[in-house]
Amino acid sequence: MEPMKDSSNVTRLPGAEDIRLREPPHNFEAEQALLGAILVNNAAYQRVAEFLRPEHFADPLHGKLFDSLSRLIERGQVVSAVTLKTYVEQDEDMKAVGGGAAYLARLAAASVHVIDASAFGRAVHDLYLRRQLIDLGEGVVNGAFGSDVEGPRCRRSSSRKRSSTTSPAPARPRAVSGRFALPSLKPRSPPKRPITGPDSSPASPRACSSSTSSWAACTGRT
Repeated sequence: MEPMKDSSNVTRLPGAEDIRLREPPHNFEAEQALLGAILVNNAAYQRVAEFLRPEHFADPLHGKLFDSLSRLIERGQVVSAVTLKTYVEQDEDMKAVGGGAAYLARLAAASVHVIDASAFGRAVHDLYLRRQLIDLGEGVVNGAFGSDVEGPRCRRSSSRKRSSTTSPAPARPRAVSGRFALPSLKPRSPPKRPITGPDSSPASPRACSSSTSSWAACTGRT
């Protein structure tokens, strides 16, 4: 019996069969080499103690081992694969994830020189920052797909249009030397009446100012 042929009319893209799920960036070998360097020479811990934390490790087991190493070294104790074995065997969580004496021996065998410990610690820290950025970007993308972004903006613009058509815009205050001054509210003074003479014609200023003219001639009063 002949095998069934693929009757699908869909043409696969080149390399579609090799597509794999992307994993968060990590380097387990760098974490093992750093922990092994600290086990062999505790001076390697001082090169990464300022910036490296247990949560920066991608492997939870490595994070717990680094936490135990840091606690013992900061107490002034000398830490090695032999001395750490006692603490590992008493920790049920570490035993559950496989952090036994055999694994400590593997870490010591994978150790690097103490000079290279800082570079391996920086690599572990940089990969942690990359994982944090990926988580942040995924949260922003998921939030943009799941929320209504344009709705509130459209409602605000329509309400502005309605308010602009129903009520006139208030007058803006005048700017005076960097400050805003309100319009003057002083009442207007009545227009001045012209000074008339006896013949109901305006009196000449020159005539009123002369010493020979009388007050009655200037004001038109008798």
